[in-house]
Amino acid sequence: MWKQTGWLAGALIILMPVLVIILLGVQMAHGQVRGRLEVFQAIPEVETVAALQSLEPGEMVILHGQLAPLENRPMDALIVFQERPTDGREVRFQEEFPLVFPALTLTLADGDIAVQPDDEIERTIQGELHSLTVGDRTLTGFQAGDTVNIQGRWEPPLLSEAANITSIRHRDVIAELESRLAIVAWVRNGLGLITLVSVILFIRAARQARTAPIVDETHAYA
Repeated sequence: MWKQTGWLAGALIILMPVLVIILLGVQMAHGQVRGRLEVFQAIPEVETVAALQSLEPGEMVILHGQLAPLENRPMDALIVFQERPTDGREVRFQEEFPLVFPALTLTLADGDIAVQPDDEIERTIQGELHSLTVGDRTLTGFQAGDTVNIQGRWEPPLLSEAANITSIRHRDVIAELESRLAIVAWVRNGLGLITLVSVILFIRAARQARTAPIVDETHAYA
């Protein structure tokens, strides 16, 4: 069967099972990125207390504002931060690097909103604006006056279940996800086309093999 196909067609036929597996993986990745994009698009970004109060209690929201100073903390001290091992240092056995995310106040354009994190929810920190080395550990995070986005649940009069804090704007996150989705979709479509071609070539080669005349080797040189 392989002699009746070109080398490229033969290679596609041989790689067909691998292409199918890769295509399924890319399709799964496409679904995951699209799911994240839909979730983020459904969460409103709010910059004012007035807009926040117009939302239904219990609604997930992203607040955009400035971190207010904490009592008895210097202005240049980190309020929310992630501990990490200093570059080049090996992580010791059972060593932990906590994410410090205390209760805080976020100053919006027209007032302040209390923010209450939830220790039972996995918290994340991204786009840290400051870095501080303390011994063999590095702290990266935010300090008073930094403009951040905090995701949580609106439970008047505060934002509860705060879990995600970042300096990246909501629209920029959506734009990045849309860009990723476009790339994954392009790869998926390309792999899909190549996989379809390989399947067609395989079916064609199999049919040619079944219909090809059988040569009687005993009389081939008679």
